Amino acid sequence: MKTQSFDIVGSSGHLIPTLLTRHGGAGLAVFLPGLRYGNDRPMLHFTQKLFAERGYDVLTVNYSYPGIAEFMDATEADQSTWLDADARAILSFVRGLASSQSLVVVGKSIGTALMAHMVPQLTQQDTTRLVWLTPLLRGSSEFVRMQECHQASFLAIGTADPGYDADMVARFRAQGHTAQVFEALDHGLEKPGSVSASIAALAALLIALEQWLTP
Repeated sequence: MKTQSFDIVGSSGHLIPTLLTRHGGAGLAVFLPGLRYGNDRPMLHFTQKLFAERGYDVLTVNYSYPGIAEFMDATEADQSTWLDADARAILSFVRGLASSQSLVVVGKSIGTALMAHMVPQLTQQDTTRLVWLTPLLRGSSEFVRMQECHQASFLAIGTADPGYDADMVARFRAQGHTAQVFEALDHGLEKPGSVSASIAALAALLIALEQWLTP
């Protein structure tokens, strides 16, 4: 197993650290974490292991928006502009790494916002696959771009997530995409007060995701 570190130059010259771990080159899985839900947290950690078992190289993108006052204090419009610039920079870097590999992008929460900004850059012929973990569906422009997405997509969200919207999930499925909805799980895809239910949900997510990845 070989690892390499890279810095991507993002919005306003801010550096976005990444770590590439090679597992055989069967494909490249790119991980875009949440605002405060890092790549080392259970959902993303075990999803990385799932891809590694399948021979995918894994690129974790480790931005730290909470530590950038300029971003956190910005208006919603300015944050969107910032994320758009970062999404373009990340996608350009990833395309250089995965020019001949199968590509899967996995986003959690704000990571899915970055994915939404990537969608206009993906042509209908682009075979990139997208995994949307707990996206902000309710009252967001993110879902509009998700609807415009031609790439095969997998969505996972809990009914106790503030961003959950049953109608939007139904519309996502109607487009031919896969959606896994977990009853009573929160934005971390956990059930407060029940460790066993949270672990069972994580196992169910990984099984569903593995089935989706299998031709």
